[in-house]
Amino acid sequence: MFGTSFSGGHAIILSSRHPELRGVVAQCPYTDGFAPISSVPLSARLKLTGIFLADCVMRLFGRRVMVKLADRPGRAALMTAKDFDKLYSDMVGDSKTFKNITYVTTVLEFIKYQPGRHTAECKTPVYYAICDNDTIAPAKCTSP
Repeated sequence: MFGTSFSGGHAIILSSRHPELRGVVAQCPYTDGFAPISSVPLSARLKLTGIFLADCVMRLFGRRVMVKLADRPGRAALMTAKDFDKLYSDMVGDSKTFKNITYVTTVLEFIKYQPGRHTAECKTPVYYAICDNDTIAPAKCTSP
């Protein structure tokens, strides 16, 4: 099983539930929902908090607020990276269907998701490939 970033976390979870797997590589894995928040600049956290509060109010009227999945630093998005333009272009390409938005409450799901807590349950060897220069799942935030 091989996974990178968020799917690296999925690989850890699957390994904890499927002892028949022979091995797992978790590359720059997302392991802890709270830890990456520390790498988000305060200005972006404040913007996301404002958007989250707006969502709470809009829900009273049966509406929900969307936020960008990814963008440049300083913008309100769940993930930011200084090389966003190139990364986005490389990943999305000419897609006519991909939308770079999600409900702001997705943040709560990210926070609740803790794949690293399942590492001890893995019967399969798990290789953590931790990347020093990863801006979305920084090495300091990876907790096996």
